[in-house]
Amino acid sequence: MLVNAVQRYMVLGLLFIVIFFTALIVLERIEGYQITTTEYYGLRNLGVLIYILSLILGFGHYMLAFYVVILSPISWLLRKYVRSLTVRTIIYMGGFGWGGL
Repeated sequence: MLVNAVQRYMVLGLLFIVIFFTALIVLERIEGYQITTTEYYGLRNLGVLIYILSLILGFGHYMLAFYVVILSPISWLLRKYVRSLTVRTIIYMGGFGWGGL
């Protein structure tokens, strides 16, 4: 059993990453290069994103610590003052959208 909220959110974050990349790989495998719009970037033509992914994989533990330090107080304050889960979700979505995540 998870002891505190930080561990719970870290596990949920890791699960989200695994599910997202599994869906990405399955979509790429099923669709392949059938998607021909200019907005679509397949796994073979990532370009500069390969460099960004290498930075994330190389310095991911620092980024995880940064997000834990930043998001823990924000989530604690939201849980304390905002009771509705829907409103909290909208606040998170708006904040992450504004922040460019």
